Amino acid sequence: MLSVELGEPSLQNVHFIEEENIEILKEALELAKETIKEVHLRVELYQTTKRTYNSWVRPRNFLIGDLTLRKCGKSLKDLGEGMLAAN
Repeated sequence: MLSVELGEPSLQNVHFIEEENIEILKEALELAKETIKEVHLRVELYQTTKRTYNSWVRPRNFLIGDLTLRKCGKSLKDLGEGMLAAN
């Protein structure tokens, strides 16, 4: 058997006005549509930037066993230097 509590309605139910609620939902929908438009513009800008950058980069395909040059110089630290060096 389920117990049902009867009493005073909550303030949310008492002060609910359907017309105001519909207006608020329409405003929220408009804000969501504006946000979606802004996101589409950002994505379009990103795609343009990506295409521009990729036009400068020369594609390279490496296979297992291909010989490549390693960078050597003062800018590269030894594995035994820095925070992870042995005491």
